[in-house]
Amino acid sequence: MIGINNQHWQVIGKHITKNVIDEILILRNVGNKHAFLYPSLSHLSDPFDMFGTLEFVKYIDYLTKNKQKKIFIHGDFDVDGISATALLWRFLSKELNLDAIPIIPNRFQDGYGISENTIKKILDLGGNVLISVDCGIKDIDIINKYSHQIDFIVTDHHTPLEGNTNTEVSSKDNTIQINKFILPKGAKIIVHPMLSEKNTNIEICGSMVVFKLCMAMNEFFKLNANLEEYSVYPCLGTICDVMPLTQENRIIVKIGIDQLRTGKHIGIQSLARKAKINIKNINAYHLGFIIGPRLNASGRIESATDALRLLCTNSKEYADLIAEKLEDLNKTRQNLTNTYLQLAENYVLNQELYKNKIIIILGEKWPEGIIGLLASKLSEKYERPVIVGSIIEDIIKASARSNLNNLHITKEISKISNLLIKHGGHEKAAGLTLKTENKELFIRKLTEMFNYTLVLPDQNTQKLIIDASISINIDTISELYNIELLEPFGYQNPEPIFLIEKNKINTVTYYGKNKNHTKLNISPNDYMYSIDSILFNARLDNYMNIQDTTSKYIDIVGKFRIQKYNDDAFKPEINILDLRLH
Repeated sequence: MIGINNQHWQVIGKHITKNVIDEILILRNVGNKHAFLYPSLSHLSDPFDMFGTLEFVKYIDYLTKNKQKKIFIHGDFDVDGISATALLWRFLSKELNLDAIPIIPNRFQDGYGISENTIKKILDLGGNVLISVDCGIKDIDIINKYSHQIDFIVTDHHTPLEGNTNTEVSSKDNTIQINKFILPKGAKIIVHPMLSEKNTNIEICGSMVVFKLCMAMNEFFKLNANLEEYSVYPCLGTICDVMPLTQENRIIVKIGIDQLRTGKHIGIQSLARKAKINIKNINAYHLGFIIGPRLNASGRIESATDALRLLCTNSKEYADLIAEKLEDLNKTRQNLTNTYLQLAENYVLNQELYKNKIIIILGEKWPEGIIGLLASKLSEKYERPVIVGSIIEDIIKASARSNLNNLHITKEISKISNLLIKHGGHEKAAGLTLKTENKELFIRKLTEMFNYTLVLPDQNTQKLIIDASISINIDTISELYNIELLEPFGYQNPEPIFLIEKNKINTVTYYGKNKNHTKLNISPNDYMYSIDSILFNARLDNYMNIQDTTSKYIDIVGKFRIQKYNDDAFKPEINILDLRLH
């Protein structure tokens, strides 16, 4: 059957009458129930299984004994890069007493990755060690060019160049090949999860790579550091880089959120307070959609250094000042995004770009800091990959986004790398640079390729995927109070969706400024228990005649939420996604 949202309902699990949590874990193929529900750092894999870890730790040991070396930690200007930089800087300085200088490139002056500009700054400051975090794996030419002056220690998680594709490397004599990947020969050490045969968990973010290195240093140097305190950084990076919340990623996010809820992280607490979030209740949604954009706004509008300072400071007063600035920058970012999103929408409609399986929009001097946001919003709306770029004289800088599960956007773009100056990214997001003279060929090649190979979701057969149907009774209600044990929710660990059939409507209430939300008090299956169910941004009377509610039974699909009140009372509630007459 089809609900009011014109979606077919597909239930993938069996009917649940008890043991709700167990049944969901079985449905999601969770092997170790205890590790999933009560994760600890001991459940993470051996950090020395990650390619390059042992060499990295040995080199850090060398640095502790050779203090004449001047160390720079080179990050990236997004949340993951900032978090990775803050994490490694704090760990090296606090736990090993190493003097390291964090440096984040400026998006507008330096561009992405290791550049001539940042290398010049480091050399001018007397630097001779560069540890890259969340970048560097594709910066082959520049690493080789300066490898006689600087020790390059590359730690990254982005997909390296592959040997079977056209690459933008000037000379293959400057490369080494491990498995199918092309790597900089001039790098002293490379740490990357995709290069190891032992390490099976390769979909981790840059700050998680660094956290694994901190685990290894803690073990090697017998530091007894409080690693849970540092888990906040990979937690932020994992969520904001949209890594799958499974296996080790879910463990670190769960532990990191628990740490944030203690209020000990001064910077995030100040930002949360500014965004009117109760730090005791902060969750993955808050980090991904409220905290993350504010941290990113720094690098999108000005310099990401302010966000880095916020993540590193121990001063509440200083954190409050930076949080205020990031709040203002985020408002500027929102206004810019809304303005250019309208321009992009008009361009899509006028050019009928949605008829192609990929949307490519290249605007004249569009703000480079928001093109990724535009691509993300358009990709979500049109359910296809989107590239948005900014043409600045003879160069085009662009961002690509895709929300399709059957597409690795970075690998697809690499197929036309001969047209690009540089590119990189991961499954859902990529960045790329090309010469303006290649614009038309770039658009034509990509459009032809995606139109020929990509299978898009059928708009006429959209399905609402439901975990299981459920009976509401004493057993299930008591279990649903523990639904939060399945958190954090996000990519590849979505919030469970349930079907509850034959619900008697007790009362209907419309609320909100325009009375556009519906609250239903229902009794499932004529059970004596009643529960409030909320249908946001919709009025029930727009879909069905409910004059006589006593004779109406409805089926609803929704998510269970446990509402918390000021008096510490808890009450389950259903967030309705769709409904139909029984």
